[in-house]
Amino acid sequence: EYFLDKTKGRLPISYCDLQSPLNNLSNIIDTCQFYLDFCLEPEQILQAMDRVADLTIDYTRIQQEMIGDALVKPGHGFSSSRVFNGLGLSDDSMTMLSPDLYADLCLPAMVKLGNAFGGTVFHSCGNWSGKKDLVAGIENLRMADGAFSLATDPGANPTEGYADTFANTGIVLNTRIVGSAELVLQKVRELWKPGMKLIVVTYCETPAEQAMLYDKIHEICQ
Repeated sequence: EYFLDKTKGRLPISYCDLQSPLNNLSNIIDTCQFYLDFCLEPEQILQAMDRVADLTIDYTRIQQEMIGDALVKPGHGFSSSRVFNGLGLSDDSMTMLSPDLYADLCLPAMVKLGNAFGGTVFHSCGNWSGKKDLVAGIENLRMADGAFSLATDPGANPTEGYADTFANTGIVLNTRIVGSAELVLQKVRELWKPGMKLIVVTYCETPAEQAMLYDKIHEICQ
């Protein structure tokens, strides 16, 4: 309401920093018991995930109605626009789980939540490279986001294998790479191959360096 009042709808507004059902539950339940229950009470975990998904759907629809035509998607933390679709969800706690527990007990609720808004857009801090094939296989996944330099995240993803995983899938890979121009270009070369839908989010000290980097990235990604 505050931003809509101040901008009169003339500036784009995104959803808030929405969390996945897994992230939300891990923030409200004692962590030690929560992760034990993945093995001891899997049916209760599934039920809790589904309830959180339903509540988040209701909450997000309220945001959608309030923001109206100013809404840009998929939301906070992601490259967003009025013409994109899907719902951005932070799913950082996925790095704590084995692939099978994550796939069986977490993804059904996240897919349900994402599909209510045109598809899932995935984010996790840290290194989720060991689950990249699993992430790329999420039903109706529109975009995946990760950090690829130590200045962006001290637990950044290695670049190896991402191009092979995401090329020709139609899934956008949103890569955040803070660092020198040389480092960014090296990472882009490692992440790019024909068939990739690649967004590169950078930070440079000067506008001139940023402009140079913009041109060089486009030269690589052809």
